[in-house]
Amino acid sequence: MVAARLLVVALTVVLLVIAYRVVVGVIRRLPALRPGVEVVRVRTLSSLLVSVARWTLGFVIVVVALRELGVDVGAIVVSAGVLGIGIGLGAQSLIRDVITGLFLVFV
Repeated sequence: MVAARLLVVALTVVLLVIAYRVVVGVIRRLPALRPGVEVVRVRTLSSLLVSVARWTLGFVIVVVALRELGVDVGAIVVSAGVLGIGIGLGAQSLIRDVITGLFLVFV
């Protein structure tokens, strides 16, 4: 039973690492898709997208591993959501600046 759970975790990690590499490969090809866009903007966006992909896939790996180990991940996910809302409300000006910066990059 333990071996099956470890196999599921290992398989999940392998699949998500492959997905991460595919996503990063697509993101790295963005300059070829948009030749008229400034290189600095494309680098900024690609760096941002790679970071989002890394954190998202890392979170999924942790949640799947904890679920397979028998931990109730529902409570963790809800707590993370509530914490995110609290941080978002507390950092509205920072988030506003980030969104403004993204619009500057896109324009």
